Amino acid sequence: MRFILLLLCPLFLLNAQNKIELNTLHSNFALKSSRELYKKELNEKIKRVSSAGLSSSAEKAWVDMFKDISLACLENEIVYSILKTGFENFDKRGLTFQRALLETGFAIYPDSFKTEIINIYNTTSDPMLFAYTAQIQRSYEKSISLVAILNKLYQKFPGYAEDNILRQFEYDLVNDSVSLRSLLPPIEELLNHSFEKNATIIYSLFSKNREYPGLTVIKAPDGSFVKDESGEIFSVPQMGVSVSNLPAYVRGGNTPQGIFSIVGWYVSPTDEIGPTPCVLTRIPFEKPPSTFFHNHNKYKTWNIEDYKNLLPGSWKNYAPMYQSYYCGKMGRGLIVMHGSVDDLTFYKDKPYYPMTPTKGCLVTKELWDENTGDVIESDQAKLFNAFISTGNTNGYLVVLDIIDDNRGVTLDDIKKYLKTE
Repeated sequence: MRFILLLLCPLFLLNAQNKIELNTLHSNFALKSSRELYKKELNEKIKRVSSAGLSSSAEKAWVDMFKDISLACLENEIVYSILKTGFENFDKRGLTFQRALLETGFAIYPDSFKTEIINIYNTTSDPMLFAYTAQIQRSYEKSISLVAILNKLYQKFPGYAEDNILRQFEYDLVNDSVSLRSLLPPIEELLNHSFEKNATIIYSLFSKNREYPGLTVIKAPDGSFVKDESGEIFSVPQMGVSVSNLPAYVRGGNTPQGIFSIVGWYVSPTDEIGPTPCVLTRIPFEKPPSTFFHNHNKYKTWNIEDYKNLLPGSWKNYAPMYQSYYCGKMGRGLIVMHGSVDDLTFYKDKPYYPMTPTKGCLVTKELWDENTGDVIESDQAKLFNAFISTGNTNGYLVVLDIIDDNRGVTLDDIKKYLKTE
């Protein structure tokens, strides 16, 4: 959503009586008048910030503007001119500006700045910019040799193995043409693993192509999967795609694979996220180990062995399961599970419509009445109600890509790995 830096509300003890009723969900931000006001204010902000010029002191305002532009998928002459100015001044700007510009430029005008992006790829000495531009360049030219990119990686960064971003980047390149089926350890072992005694476990399982929805299922502390009113295993579609659809190991990229700690819930004050309660998750390094591991950690400071010990045996050496650990180490955070009051007209031409992208969070579908501001449909309410029905709001979230196909994950993709009752 647009303002991902969340002002967290106090957490409350939960029980089944905290169930969310749809008729209680209302958002003034969903009203047509609010949509129109937001668009007006966004365009005024863009004109104000851009007309003030680009300087070192203005970089922060421009970065904030880039975020708004990318999440609104805003295309017009002013936006194009802003991005062009950014690329023309690229070498004079700081890394935060450069990264935000690349992400936004590629998200909004993927084919308009090829020359500039390829030049950055050839000249940058920053690991994240290199990973950014190499991934983007491959989207331009699928036939580009992976060996050529790997050789450039090894030439430019001889110590790449010590860099969290470049190490994951290399893994992706080396395994690019390898099917997930041949790489994945036994999925049934992961789905039937307890992780921690009496913990609630949420699984968000995806296609490698994150432009398609994943599926979320929930395991109660007794090891059974939560079921819906019909007796079927509860599930809701969920998106884990960022506006840039870049890999998780770059800032603002897709939701990382791996383990997240579930530490409760909260209601966000952010209009675009809306009034439906969010499941509050944390990744390693974002909070002390005692918080992440619910006081079951062996080491007082962050040690990858504590994280590794959460995993079942065959998964301890599966590199993608460590994305959340290394993403946390490089500074990512504030990745939660939430709903959306975003204006869906921004995304009507996207393959995930009527769902929405984020800056790395997991988001479910919510539909709102623009005349009343009342909710019409809320998968987030369903998810929240299933979550609190387990009786324990502490546990772990597991995010994992399980299929290569260009389609959404289905319940049948998951059920075949579950123990039969």
